[in-house]
Amino acid sequence: MAKKTVVIDDISGDEIPDGQARNLVIGLDGQWYELDVSADTDARVREYIDECVTDARKIDAPTPPKAARPKRDYDVPTVRKWAKEQGFEVTQRGVLPEEVVAAWRADQATQGATAVPIKEVPAEPQDNAEDTRAAVLT
Repeated sequence: MAKKTVVIDDISGDEIPDGQARNLVIGLDGQWYELDVSADTDARVREYIDECVTDARKIDAPTPPKAARPKRDYDVPTVRKWAKEQGFEVTQRGVLPEEVVAAWRADQATQGATAVPIKEVPAEPQDNAEDTRAAVLT
């Protein structure tokens, strides 16, 4: 039994004869749309869009904003130093391998510490103290 695929014009709703359907791709407000249309509908849409953009300025497509870097819950230099002391091969720069971070967290857990960064913050001024900064857990 033979099967027939029927393509319907997405704008007019009319059936498009075999082999005459066109895909019309339209972008608006950063969103792209694809329509199945007949040659007649394609011509009408293009004519309408031409009228709309006659006085418009052409611009480059805007680039989407870059994704924010995820916040780390650990101090990279501290973990890097620990990893070297434990025999892990780590580079001086760049992202730490997940296995290194996981091993560091496991080590911290066995020592009773929490896997949070240590940040230096100003301490209360002290009259006799030379160093007025202290390391605290955050």
